[in-house]
Amino acid sequence: MIDPQGGETLYAYDAVGNRESVTQANGQTTAYVYDALNRLTRQTTTDAADNVIADYRYTLHSTGRREQIEELHNGRVSTYTYDALYRLTHDAISDPVNGDYSAEYRFDNVGNRIYSIIDGVHTAYSYDDNDRLTQQGGVTYAYDANGNTLTETEDGLVTARYTYSAKNKLLAVTKAGETTNFGYNPDGIRTRKAGSGATTDFIVDQNRDYAQVLQEVVNGAKQFSYVYGDDLLSQARASDVSYYVYDGQGSVRSLTNQAGVQTDSYHYDAFGILLHSEGGTPNSYLYTGEQYDASLDQYYLRARYYDQNQGRFTQMDTWMGINSDPVTLHKYLYANADPVGHIDPTGNMSLEGHMAGIGVMGTLLTLTLNQYQVGQSFANGRSLAGGRYTDQEIGWLTLASSSPKLMSLISVKAKTKDNSQKIVPLARAVEDVELASLYTCNCFALGPNMWPKQFFNTVGEAHKFGGDYLLGKLKIERYHIVEVSISESMRRELRDSYEPGIGPIVEVPNELLPAFNADMKLHGGWTYTSTHP
Repeated sequence: MIDPQGGETLYAYDAVGNRESVTQANGQTTAYVYDALNRLTRQTTTDAADNVIADYRYTLHSTGRREQIEELHNGRVSTYTYDALYRLTHDAISDPVNGDYSAEYRFDNVGNRIYSIIDGVHTAYSYDDNDRLTQQGGVTYAYDANGNTLTETEDGLVTARYTYSAKNKLLAVTKAGETTNFGYNPDGIRTRKAGSGATTDFIVDQNRDYAQVLQEVVNGAKQFSYVYGDDLLSQARASDVSYYVYDGQGSVRSLTNQAGVQTDSYHYDAFGILLHSEGGTPNSYLYTGEQYDASLDQYYLRARYYDQNQGRFTQMDTWMGINSDPVTLHKYLYANADPVGHIDPTGNMSLEGHMAGIGVMGTLLTLTLNQYQVGQSFANGRSLAGGRYTDQEIGWLTLASSSPKLMSLISVKAKTKDNSQKIVPLARAVEDVELASLYTCNCFALGPNMWPKQFFNTVGEAHKFGGDYLLGKLKIERYHIVEVSISESMRRELRDSYEPGIGPIVEVPNELLPAFNADMKLHGGWTYTSTHP
């Protein structure tokens, strides 16, 4: 990959698609080592002269959860303990340079943190019937009817006040008498921040898996430019360039200059509290590689904001979750209460951080956010489909179909769990399907933010979609999962074991479409007639 300044970044992969190494424009190289199950066990970054910048070694439980992280370059060791539901209960850090750290957590039955002991400080937490945090130690919280945090109060004084739009986007925060305002584009992505005499416009690339900031323009003058590969690679300021060094979770752990010399370092606890930092380079990208907002003391995760001090979101989740996985139904929980093994770049759902293993933008190899969301939705769609597949089978099939590079991994895992012997052959049959086409296909156009909304409306009102793509109004009663068409040769090959059960087959090659209970007049003048019973 060649960046705008002419710098080259090189990526190398092993035979099954795991990233083996990344060499950046300043000569630093990050190498990755995996176990037999393709789980990251070591990650080492060296400069052009092969001097070690960072070296992380991961000890994994048989379930894949990280039990220990050794930072061989500085002697820091983090040890993690989990309860029977895989929630993090103890984060113990031994650090010979900056001092030790200990955090213990207790949870209620649904995953709310009810007690913590952090470096000897005991804190109790209280919640209402909607799992909204009402008190943390001496701080109380109030909410609006949509579940957004409105105020924080301590010793009878309001210390923070939040204002939201009709679409539940944070518009302003007032702390210590200082107000910061935020602006968003029509897709809900943050594009402006104004406060303390400065207005920052964020130039955003929404064509990536997750919307990313390309430039920050402060009071009309370009101040920061960012270069991306799979991850954020570098930051340019005037004549200076800094390069990002990550750990296996995707958190930024240090910055290096153009000569590969480390200029800044960062150390966090498991939930993202910044424990120690060195260096003075301006940088907002920290925990899990995401954008930290100092005016909020929170992280901007696109759909909403994450408070690392609470270990939870400050707004209610708009994603419904998966019925068969109860922890995903919680409206405020971050990373399923396991921030060591999960990340949440969308602000809507947790992804397994160790599957990415190579930084937040490398999540699930080439699997995009939209593909993952649709896969999760399909896995929850058995009641809509009325078919014979289990939730797990639908999930495997959808994930497999979304990325050919996942096929070998999917096949290995599915064979150990697929008693029906249907997942692997079906996955191969549809491995070329691109689920991203759901948003831009030539037959049914929905924006990325509209599709999940429509998918989850199992009983809908009349919806009007603009432009020439869909004309008129459509009353949506419920959705089916519609299977991709499979060739007759593949059908013959699978005849003994192939029983669709997902929904009607639609003869639209290489597309997956929702089935409606009414005809749709589509772009191009043809009509899609549902086979909904």
